[in-house]
Amino acid sequence: MSNNNNNNNNNGTIPDIEESDSLFSFESADEVPLTASSEHPMAQRLLAWYDSEKRDLPWRHSSDNPYKVWVSEIMLQQTRVSTVLKYYNNWMTAIPDVKTLSTTPMDDLRALWQGLGYYRRLEQLKKGATYVMTHYDGTVPLTLDKLLKIPGIGVYTAAAISSICGMKAHAAVDGNFYRVFARFDNHLSVRPSEKAFQKTVAARANSIISSSRPGDWNQAVMDLGSAICTPLAARCDKCPLNPRNYVTNVGALDENSGWCRSTVRHPPEDIVAKIPLPKLKVKAKDVNEIALVIADKSRMVLVKRSSDEATLSGLYEVPLKEHTTKEQALTKRRRSSPEDESFPISQLQALSPVDATACLSKGSIVFKFTHINFHIDVFLLKADNLDALPSDFLKRPDIKIATKSEVESLPVSTKIRRVIKKAAPFD
Repeated sequence: MSNNNNNNNNNGTIPDIEESDSLFSFESADEVPLTASSEHPMAQRLLAWYDSEKRDLPWRHSSDNPYKVWVSEIMLQQTRVSTVLKYYNNWMTAIPDVKTLSTTPMDDLRALWQGLGYYRRLEQLKKGATYVMTHYDGTVPLTLDKLLKIPGIGVYTAAAISSICGMKAHAAVDGNFYRVFARFDNHLSVRPSEKAFQKTVAARANSIISSSRPGDWNQAVMDLGSAICTPLAARCDKCPLNPRNYVTNVGALDENSGWCRSTVRHPPEDIVAKIPLPKLKVKAKDVNEIALVIADKSRMVLVKRSSDEATLSGLYEVPLKEHTTKEQALTKRRRSSPEDESFPISQLQALSPVDATACLSKGSIVFKFTHINFHIDVFLLKADNLDALPSDFLKRPDIKIATKSEVESLPVSTKIRRVIKKAAPFD
């Protein structure tokens, strides 16, 4: 955009932020032009920026398909966009609609989902699809009250679907919103986890949201929080809500100005450090485990977790158990074999279908998951033929003898894949 556009900007478009050094052509913040609209000035400025800077994401081409938006929002929970991009298109090819999702076996769904983690999301997604088929004739509703009745859909996801696909003015408030609005309104001494602050942000966001483009506005806040107003950086010189990028005299800014009030009071480094205050650190819990990989030349033993378990239900893993005595944690000792007197052989024997002294130590790994550090001692039991293992072991309903290719395709958590790689059963 040329410099001339700064003075001939009658359509409300925000000048190109990359040319911020030449944007100081207005006497005060009040002079920066906006469209003739009842929309809040912040909504207008943010949408103008979004129109030129928005990320091209596949689910953003699906505002007429609430199922696709629903799946994308569930995948994006606790997961980076870059990771979701690797899964979304494959999912939509295999599971293109609610009916297909409701009828596809969970094992097939887990195979598509593996690597995304937080498998509880997937279980709730399938339950939600079944509910939609039963209660809404297979059509995803667009109103907040009906969406909130669907298993696995909370206020945030309901607001996202309703605003993007139903043009309903509901702010989809999440962590990005708490950070952006803490800085936008200059909230000091607050943490995103504080319930009172969350209510304040929700009310503020719902008072500002664009009534004509609510879905785009929600996604614009997300993009601003992802690219400009991030947890580790405040790129105020690129921000469409920073009046200093456009005017020579900022003057007094009230809550209806539509400008960010932190950026004119604090340097970016202070904004990052203090607005909002960082989350209180939770000390990671250390968990010590023993894992046993049982294999012959071309197959290995997998154990299927119960579908009733709260986490990782229905996934396959190897025989695994937590150490019962912290003082005996194998990860704190060096050893070459289970015969080492420091090794609690009884714990390994509980996993092994044969004499545990036949198991070989393959070292240990550390796997970090949220606020848990798993210290896993890995053992390998190499058999000539898995079919020769005790019949009572092989007949267990949770036991599966899987080929190498099956192991690669079955739903197995990242932690267990790390264990299998450490054991190197087929080398």
